Amino acid sequence: MTSHAPFSPPHPPRGAGPVSVWRGLFGERARTAVHGWSERAFEDRHIRRDVLGYRVHVPLHPDLVQRVLLDNAANYAKPDVAKKLLAPMIGRGLLTSDGALWRAQRRIVAASFSPAAV
Repeated sequence: MTSHAPFSPPHPPRGAGPVSVWRGLFGERARTAVHGWSERAFEDRHIRRDVLGYRVHVPLHPDLVQRVLLDNAANYAKPDVAKKLLAPMIGRGLLTSDGALWRAQRRIVAASFSPAAV
């Protein structure tokens, strides 16, 4: 009987640690959502980073993403500082809204988040 390595789809190079926040704003990382994510980001259920003095939690496992974005979204309000920084640049969209406005915006883009689209 032979042993097979787990399937790993083609991907950009993965480093041992995360890319700095500032590097993430430029180059390939700014154009490609998964470029620059560390190997750990594909193994852990979530990662925690300190960004500009704020602790940020990024859910990575599908169960956690569902809990934060769908099942329990009301308990995960976006920080006021994020809204103040982003709203002038991108308006009141998914990244800057909460509650009923967020749900309405989420319904508009729901097809983009379907398994077939991702």
